[in-house]
Amino acid sequence: MNKIHKILIANRGEIAIRIHRTASRMGIPTVAVYSKQDLDSAHIMQCDHTVLLQGESIAETYLNIDQLIDIAKRHGCNAIHPGYGFLAENPSFPMACQKHDIIFIGPSPEIIHLMGNKIEANKRIKELGIPTNESFIGTVDEIIEKKDTLPYPVLVKAAAGGGGKGMQIVQFSEDLPEVLESTSRLAEKYFKDSTVYVEHFFPLARHIEVQVLGDHHGNAIHLWERECSLQRRYQKIIEEAPSPTLNNTQRREVTDMAVKITSEIGYTNAGTIEFLMDPHGNFYFLEMNTRIQVEHAVTEMITGIDIVEQQINIAEGKPIAFKQNQIRLKGHAVEARIYAEDTSNGFMPAPGRITYIEFPSDPEIRIETSYEQPGEVHTSFDPMIAKIIAHGDDRTEAIQSVDQAINTLHIMGINTNVGFLRLLLNHADFRSNTIHTRFVENQFKSYRQSKSIIENIRNRAICCAAVLFSKMDQQPKTFLQKMGIKPVLFKTYIMNSNELFELAGSQQGDKYKFKLRGKTYSFTDYYQNGHHLTGVINNSSFHIVLRPISTNEVEFLSRHHQFHLTHIKSPDDLTGWSIAINKHGNKHNLKAPVTGHVSKIMVVPGQVVEEGQELAYINSLSLNTPVKSTSRQLVQEIHIQPGDFVKENDVIFTYKD
Repeated sequence: MNKIHKILIANRGEIAIRIHRTASRMGIPTVAVYSKQDLDSAHIMQCDHTVLLQGESIAETYLNIDQLIDIAKRHGCNAIHPGYGFLAENPSFPMACQKHDIIFIGPSPEIIHLMGNKIEANKRIKELGIPTNESFIGTVDEIIEKKDTLPYPVLVKAAAGGGGKGMQIVQFSEDLPEVLESTSRLAEKYFKDSTVYVEHFFPLARHIEVQVLGDHHGNAIHLWERECSLQRRYQKIIEEAPSPTLNNTQRREVTDMAVKITSEIGYTNAGTIEFLMDPHGNFYFLEMNTRIQVEHAVTEMITGIDIVEQQINIAEGKPIAFKQNQIRLKGHAVEARIYAEDTSNGFMPAPGRITYIEFPSDPEIRIETSYEQPGEVHTSFDPMIAKIIAHGDDRTEAIQSVDQAINTLHIMGINTNVGFLRLLLNHADFRSNTIHTRFVENQFKSYRQSKSIIENIRNRAICCAAVLFSKMDQQPKTFLQKMGIKPVLFKTYIMNSNELFELAGSQQGDKYKFKLRGKTYSFTDYYQNGHHLTGVINNSSFHIVLRPISTNEVEFLSRHHQFHLTHIKSPDDLTGWSIAINKHGNKHNLKAPVTGHVSKIMVVPGQVVEEGQELAYINSLSLNTPVKSTSRQLVQEIHIQPGDFVKENDVIFTYKD
């Protein structure tokens, strides 16, 4: 094969930056592509050259093979790296590359086709004598015919699927037909293949995956394993390497199986083979991802091997430069994924605009992101904002490093899972490694701190805002007041989420005291450094991140909770606010649970709906979220149509009074 002299990166965001970083170190220039939604993305600034993709939708941009090939040819790229997602596992993409004499940095189209279809992949793996999970294959009607004979619970999956899309657990036979039909429809929409299948579901399984490399000279090796058992909605949250679950015998068994698969199917480039491990320590082949994985960084940190560099070398035809016995495990690595999601609402996607973002400053922490400044998390793309990765001499040190790093990560403007990640990282079951793939779902249907804790955090933030606005107040003070000899008494009003808070305050020098809803808050040692505010309230230190919006508005972030606080001079100024409160709180309005595009409406005006009935679906970040009725009502007005873009809390249905 030819030497690669310029790479088109057919992807976006953090993985595009990751690929460019290695290519640049190897002396290979890169061309990045971007859509109109990606104007805020850092990959545009970091790659050597950038090209705007023509079109509006993903199908017209990142999934447009002809346009990507044309860009590569026009800009002199003799290689394309697909990253992950989009076209990375579409065999038509490497076929098009072959047709135009462009090197595809990944496996052959034949291998992508074989391993991309879960049914065909399972057949091939069985032929190799490797255990696979018991599956039940056929048309939807054929599976329904034998629904009463299946070993429940079962998992319904799309044959051409990935990323957890369409996967649903079915506990009882009578529920299977509806799930099969819905999964089939979703599979047709996302993968252009409506084929589905059913497999036995292990409630307490572990997710173990092995990173493999194969070259064009018949060499196949592994880079040890990762554990990805902490998941929500079948998508990973926290990954680590090596697996803390496996003993040396199990580690040898699963890595040997992965290398055997890689070698026997003639796999070339980097790939990941995923296994389920049951409570008895038995491994079952799950699937093979024929691309680089999101969580590849933890493997790089424990092996010291740059996987993107290996991908490029293998694509150039070079043999793997090291032997299996040369790859040593070095310590432990943990990765946490930062998502834009509402953890208090079933981990639903929460796209929107990031108004402020600040990452950990520790140089030992690896950060993968494309959000280096305020920007939009779009409904069209995955909700992942960043990955925070740490390495330690052992698992405890790695976990603590990630936890400390996340505690210094500050994101405002949208909901994130940062607080929930810290809960998981410090959870006794995670620390003792007594978890499984259903741990999050079983323990946390959703996550919200107790009302009293949130109220305490909010009250402290309100007191801080009162001090901030007081210091901004330019009213003249007497000399004695300025010296702190005579206390200053005042009242101030702060609005938060359409709720008015009255504070009776006193100031003496740099000491403040507030009476807020029957509680007293003493404030001392106030210190502001840029966006950071510290001090002591009731003898307890605090740290708040702030973003001034105007002279009477500020956005606060305290212990991963956000507050938009407005200084009100007098309750007499609240006429407009009162109208907003009455309208927003109308119990006859039903509001959108997420931001996204309306994909389906199932009711009409004049229809009586029951509590919990699904009225519509909103597609947000590739996930269809149902809009459910909160009570038995008569639908009077529908304010949306299929295809409309709505924001969270927009009124979309009105019930009859």
